[in-house]
Amino acid sequence: LIAFDGTSAVCAQGPGGWHGPDARGQLQPRFQAKEKDPRKLGGFRGRLALFEGRVYYAHADGELTCFEAATGNVIWSVKTPGFVHSLKLHEGRLWYSARDSGLHGVDAATGKMEWTRPRRDVEAWTPVLRENRVLWWSSEGWAIQPE
Repeated sequence: LIAFDGTSAVCAQGPGGWHGPDARGQLQPRFQAKEKDPRKLGGFRGRLALFEGRVYYAHADGELTCFEAATGNVIWSVKTPGFVHSLKLHEGRLWYSARDSGLHGVDAATGKMEWTRPRRDVEAWTPVLRENRVLWWSSEGWAIQPE
């Protein structure tokens, strides 16, 4: 997984951890997940986003964590109700879907849950932007508008 925000990049080794550049531009480990057993992960690959010096990473420990990109310091971390399918940042909110639990929106600055809708009827949801609004697209081809 690679995330790029126009000025810098970070990468992740799937759900097990992420790397960021040091002062010389060399990638260095910034975070390692505790969970290592691939049988418990059930094919989960992790999710990664980078925006304005912050890394948002859904990882193998069943958490969504916000880090300072330059240092790897944790800004906030929240337990997710299932492994995260996708991440989308829009207007200060981080949108994600979690396996077997539904659709969620958290404040990108604090991690506080601001919006949720339980959905267990399709395998995966992806948040997309349409006309500057978030729209949820399902793996079965239908959409939900959250607000």
